Amino acid sequence: MAIPVLALLGAATPFIAQYIQMTGARIQAQVEHRQQQRMKAYQIADELSQLMDVLAFFITEAMFGVVLRGQETSDGALPHYKERLPFEPDRLAWEKYREHLFKWEGSKTRYRAQTLLYFGDEAQDALIEIQKDIEQLKKYIDAAFFMRKESEDYIDNDTSSKNYFHVKFFRLRRPLDEKMTNLSHLLLSQIQERHSGLDTPAAAVDDDVAP
Repeated sequence: MAIPVLALLGAATPFIAQYIQMTGARIQAQVEHRQQQRMKAYQIADELSQLMDVLAFFITEAMFGVVLRGQETSDGALPHYKERLPFEPDRLAWEKYREHLFKWEGSKTRYRAQTLLYFGDEAQDALIEIQKDIEQLKKYIDAAFFMRKESEDYIDNDTSSKNYFHVKFFRLRRPLDEKMTNLSHLLLSQIQERHSGLDTPAAAVDDDVAP
């Protein structure tokens, strides 16, 4: 005897409803996961951009304090920064420079790994180049602070010297702002365009950039 169509539909209705419910829950979970990933990408881009901007500012301020005033106060090696920098604004700039440099050094590999994971090779390569520039600027400041006059990284305020800071230091410092802007733009553009690796499996992270 044929089973009425309505009876078949009635029997299948609970299974259809369950399937629709499960499918909806799965789609919702995927949407929530993607949103969480996007929020994490925004967080990484924002934190990195802020840290770069603040550190770059205090790199310049610390350099001015050391080269324009600090080098004239003492010729001794290994001075305390309060001895090298007798003016309070220079001391405060130095303290902020060291504070943010510590944060930068303590997060270098983590940001490399996160940048590769969320934004890809191009963004990571740009970050590594910025890190190298900041490391060199740090060497200039250290050599000036400790009066390492024989060092190739030494800078001073002697306009006739090959170590004149306007040439040696700013030749590297000036392009840094553009590099940081380009990196920040790249990160935000990828998030906005949904090209930050959120739709693909996580990129492999090299051993030397593991968080």
